[in-house]
Amino acid sequence: MIGMGAWLDTLRFRRELATSLGVRRQRVGGFVAGAHGEGLVPLWSTVRVRGLDPDERRRATDALRTPSGPSPRTLDAFPAEIVAAQQTLARVGADDMAAAFEAVDAWPPDLRVVARPWLTHQSGAKTAAGTAAATVDLVEVVLDGRDIVVAGQVALEGETALEGRPVHGVLGVPVVLGPEGWTHVLLDPLAPDEERLLAASARAIDAMVAGTLVPPGHAPDVSSPAVQR
Repeated sequence: MIGMGAWLDTLRFRRELATSLGVRRQRVGGFVAGAHGEGLVPLWSTVRVRGLDPDERRRATDALRTPSGPSPRTLDAFPAEIVAAQQTLARVGADDMAAAFEAVDAWPPDLRVVARPWLTHQSGAKTAAGTAAATVDLVEVVLDGRDIVVAGQVALEGETALEGRPVHGVLGVPVVLGPEGWTHVLLDPLAPDEERLLAASARAIDAMVAGTLVPPGHAPDVSSPAVQR
């Protein structure tokens, strides 16, 4: 079984990169891992742009990743950036939703991947089109009988390791997907900040799953706010 959240976030990441670079989305590769939504991990080290050599790609992505200064952004600050972005959008959007969307446009592509859908939901709209596109992509793979590399939430049993430890649990990672399901993980060595954040995402998912499991013979407390949500 494969969850499509990481693939949806991956398609959004590629679209935001392509928009910033002024190229067609089909020319841009790259993956998002981790958890869907606010727990995503943009893997900048996997970004590829057809037509750019490695040096050109590195200069282009460095400029996109850190648009406002010489100091490189890292994913160590990414969770705090997401919280700050949501606070800004809630404040601005309370008075002018159009201005809030304009604010998102000025942010780096990885932050836009989280902020734009979040703001869309806050505005009362939905992101059904993106979800549908990701679903169609995966269905086409199954129907065409071919294998492709996608990002998806899968149950890992040590197929990859983070911070020197095999991963056992659900995590969004690039995998080979075909008509018979996913086979192996394609996760090259990551940048240190990517590995730290992805490992933290794995721990957060494990904690969330552990909190939702009900021991045998124990009924969930339906009055609990967590259950009601």
